[in-house]
Amino acid sequence: MYKAIHKRILWLLLSFCLAACAPIQKPEQLLISDYITITPHQTFGQTFVTRYDGLNGIVFYLKPQEALRGELILSLLPLPSSPEVLRSGTLQLHPGMEAGYYRIPFAPLAASFRSYYYVRVSFQGEGALHIGVAPGETYINGAFYLNNEPLESQSAFYLTHDKVYAMLGLFQELLLWLLYIGIAVFLYILPGWGLLSPLWSGWDDLDLFEKASLAAGMSLALYPLLLLWTHLIHLHLGALYAWLPPLAALVVILWRNREKITKITIWIKSLKLTIPQTIEGWAPPGLMLVLALIVATRFWAIRTLDAPMWGDSYQHTMIAQLLIDHRGLFESWVPYVPYTTMTTHFGFHAIVAVYCWLTGAEALQGTLIVGQLLNIFAVFTLYPLARKLSAKNPFGPLGTLLIAGIFSIHPVFYVNWGRYAQLSSQVILPIALWMVLEFFFQQKHTTKISILISIVLGGMILAYYRSIFFFLAGAIVILIFLLKRLFYIKKSKTFIPLLSKSVLIPSILISLVLPWFWRVKQSTLASSLVQGLVNSPPMETMFQELKVWTTIGDYLQPSLIFLTILAFVFAGIRRRWTIICIPFAVLLLVLHRLGALWHLPGANMMQQFAILIALYLPASLMIGWLFAETFALLKSHSAFVSRLLLVTIFGMTLFQAWKIRTIANPQQYAMVTRPDIIAATWIKQKIPKDALFLVQGFRIYNGKSIVGSDAGWWLPLTAQRANTIPPQYALLNEIPNPPGYSETLVNLYATLEDHPLPDQESIQALCNLGITHVFQGQRQGKVAIPPSPLFATATLNDLPELFSPVYILDLVRIYSFNRDSCE
Repeated sequence: MYKAIHKRILWLLLSFCLAACAPIQKPEQLLISDYITITPHQTFGQTFVTRYDGLNGIVFYLKPQEALRGELILSLLPLPSSPEVLRSGTLQLHPGMEAGYYRIPFAPLAASFRSYYYVRVSFQGEGALHIGVAPGETYINGAFYLNNEPLESQSAFYLTHDKVYAMLGLFQELLLWLLYIGIAVFLYILPGWGLLSPLWSGWDDLDLFEKASLAAGMSLALYPLLLLWTHLIHLHLGALYAWLPPLAALVVILWRNREKITKITIWIKSLKLTIPQTIEGWAPPGLMLVLALIVATRFWAIRTLDAPMWGDSYQHTMIAQLLIDHRGLFESWVPYVPYTTMTTHFGFHAIVAVYCWLTGAEALQGTLIVGQLLNIFAVFTLYPLARKLSAKNPFGPLGTLLIAGIFSIHPVFYVNWGRYAQLSSQVILPIALWMVLEFFFQQKHTTKISILISIVLGGMILAYYRSIFFFLAGAIVILIFLLKRLFYIKKSKTFIPLLSKSVLIPSILISLVLPWFWRVKQSTLASSLVQGLVNSPPMETMFQELKVWTTIGDYLQPSLIFLTILAFVFAGIRRRWTIICIPFAVLLLVLHRLGALWHLPGANMMQQFAILIALYLPASLMIGWLFAETFALLKSHSAFVSRLLLVTIFGMTLFQAWKIRTIANPQQYAMVTRPDIIAATWIKQKIPKDALFLVQGFRIYNGKSIVGSDAGWWLPLTAQRANTIPPQYALLNEIPNPPGYSETLVNLYATLEDHPLPDQESIQALCNLGITHVFQGQRQGKVAIPPSPLFATATLNDLPELFSPVYILDLVRIYSFNRDSCE
């Protein structure tokens, strides 16, 4: 018997080892729309970026012709222009080979993850080969090469990786993710914990997850206020912003718990792994699993990205970089763009800056990582509110976090848009609403509580100006519910004292943020707000905006809409007014936007789109409550059915987590790719600092503004060289120097769109502005759904008297503009 068991174990180990020998094959670009013919002594190749360690081969689609014989000789290089050969490999060719994918192996590269390589393949022999290719935009991190010259094409290819090295690399990534979480705890949980633990009454009665969630919301609100008030006294602390609050909080926490430390040690030693005996006992481990899956899916989504995606990410990264450069708040956007005021919200950027000060990371990577940390927190901070709404039933928070973190399209999809300012406010919003509920319903009316609520609200507003409307919608619903409760229990006389105590909160809040809004009042943002009080939009415009609600299924899955409606109906049957009131907060937001017709303050600044992408908040809270009620009913009727339901949900959760791990879509949303990063490094080394680049872009907002459409937009950050498109925040809200600078750039793009190159009027516009170079990014001006690219590579190549190519890598092109033609 033991021999049989040993044989089975040995067989399993041998099977594992044999499986480890087989390489992991990962498709990179599989579309074939054309073929390129390769004859003897010609070379072809492909540049690419790897997604795993242990690279040990590349697979091309080959379509051999008759009488084919010889071999393909592969050389792996770090760059197309590099003489260094990292690896070599061969593939024998013979008559009778059929069309298909063929692998050219080579010795594995242990540390190949996220590395850029060029595979050059030489054909030695007789006959001919057809190589399957597709258009250039089908793969964003490389290009197909013929005889060492890049074409606007991509080969159909796989990359293969050694399993052992790949798994070791994934384990190292996991350790890195744990490091990110450790940094997040230090920066974004400790400060709030240190402030709330001595000041919030009833803190010791909260569970661990409640404390961590509340501390996260408070910490994220603290940093922008800290930067604002130190700036007012001309104190810029730089890295001390990242170190002082957490360390001070740590001292407070250790001092308050000095007598419990030994007890904690004893408690940890007494911990034993036990199987839960009741259905409720599975809720805490289920919650831990959900949190682990949320962390894994968020970091997996960005593991191969070189920069945050889409247009919003550019302005967020630049503001964060300026905060880092100035060691705090700043006035001027120089040297990146010539604007002399800073009036936009800066909460998210302060959070990124402290991360970069602590870790030494660049703003480019800091924005990407902190964006995903906030994506995790945006789900986690729903916990206290969910627990309160479900009357501390453990399945309520579990269901809420499950829906918001795994099953809902948002907020996980924000990684594609870089919608980080709104995201950072949505981390704090549930904490603010929980505190208000505690203030009114738990009779926590002390001055300390009022100050804490004001700090949370102040940080939330500085993170995203529109967030105050989201909060007020929820607060009004809470107030209405409070009035009903007071009259119902015949204590309406207590409302007046309660209201008088609540006045302290807006008073402190105004004091906290007034210095910033005093600064904002001179901006174009303030004038836009005033315009909304004077002018109302056409009725047609408002109805057109409302049509976006017909696409609600794109922002909240139909299944979740159904469950939300079901929760609303069931809450009505059970008379759970706290749940019934939640949809009315959303309705208030929609009506507030319509209030622009009657000059309602701030209504012109709201967006129906901003409401739609935040629907995961009310939906997850309502479905979480339904989740708790369902298990409470099943517990009293059928323990077997409740266990079966839990197992089913567990399986669905794993499946959905596997699905959303790839929700990041760089093929559609990424502007900055690896070839662009390499080109930016070359620019810093070779191009004069006073150069001005024409970059791809197009007009928006009825021609009143412009945005970029490839990595050229990012050049002020990535290459420290000026270009022709500022970030949207600066262009729309800030004051330029020289005056009229923004209008000049918008007019340039109007001219180029109306008179495409090489029209003489466009050439004259380039001359007048002082353009010295043109940048064609790897994405070739095709990101952000422009009407069409502003210029094509072929157009510039056909004008050598005007545009001289000085740099070529993959699809990236840099041209020198011949200013002699201006004369």
